[in-house]
Amino acid sequence: MYAGPHGALNLLLRLQRGRPAEDARNGDDEPPWRGVGFELAGARLVIALPQLAEVALCPAVTPLPRSHPWLRGVVRWRAEVLAVLDLRACLGRTPLAPLAGARLLIVAVAGLHCALPVERVHGLCRFPSASRGHEDSAFDNGLRPFIQGTFTVGAEVWGIFDPTLLAADERFCAAGPQPAHATHAA
Repeated sequence: MYAGPHGALNLLLRLQRGRPAEDARNGDDEPPWRGVGFELAGARLVIALPQLAEVALCPAVTPLPRSHPWLRGVVRWRAEVLAVLDLRACLGRTPLAPLAGARLLIVAVAGLHCALPVERVHGLCRFPSASRGHEDSAFDNGLRPFIQGTFTVGAEVWGIFDPTLLAADERFCAAGPQPAHATHAA
């Protein structure tokens, strides 16, 4: 389904280029903002195209012993080993299950190269620059620290997910092994 050296993201971009009528700027001097829409923890989010390497189906995940519950394991992706970070579980929600068949956002930004399982992928999204805002009150589900603005289209609010904010979060910086529970003899 996502075969080929360029993956699903390039397929989306090729499909989008085939629709030049949608490139109209609606009287705006700036080009539309482009990203990939997805759902996570019940919220509609978008990630900027330069921050996303690919959207992929989740391959087999190798669990990591003594790791945080939100560090679901590692996957092999294009000759690399990527950590699978379940942001839902980190936010105290039920982990996304099952991972088999789930969609992964392969995130590639400075300080973070990982796979994020998401509930749903909406595909390539365009937003007029004029619809961008800074209101993030719609995101009270723990995602607010990772939202860098919003786009409002009708009654829908889309949060702009910024993985660089995720990379700077102390919960993710301390993703090393958890101490083993050992009993000490007195």
